[in-house]
Amino acid sequence: MKLLPEFIRPNWKVLILGFLGLCTVYVLKHQLNVWAWLHGEHRVFYDTTENLTSFPAGEVILNKSVRYLLNDLFSIMIIHGIFQNQRYTKFAFGLLLFGMLVLLPLYFLLVYYAPDGYTSMVANVHRIVLNPVLMMLLIPYLYHMERQKNEKKGAS
Repeated sequence: MKLLPEFIRPNWKVLILGFLGLCTVYVLKHQLNVWAWLHGEHRVFYDTTENLTSFPAGEVILNKSVRYLLNDLFSIMIIHGIFQNQRYTKFAFGLLLFGMLVLLPLYFLLVYYAPDGYTSMVANVHRIVLNPVLMMLLIPYLYHMERQKNEKKGAS
């Protein structure tokens, strides 16, 4: 009995490294305070949707941007580890750039300019943008594309 379809041949090293990287970023998310490191300090960054505006804007933007990049880069490793397809990996990098140039700035605008009472909306946008949700949603989509491509080959 096969565990994976034959059109999926994962690179287990890259896949496991990506997964361990995502886990590490999650576990150490409060210690990832690049702003403090650059200023010669070592302090945790306990941010919540309610207290984000109490931090300097530069600290929030830098720390959240670094976390976004790490999450998405490790997610891209997972995608590449599963499919080993350069087109898919490039598409995932395109999604990373879209998030970095469009979604992340919109998130920061919401954090600092959303009216009172919109914290639940900001929290949900945070989950979509800063957590690797969009990248992880690519996996079933790409799997479906691979399966369809494989079925068309088999039918020909």
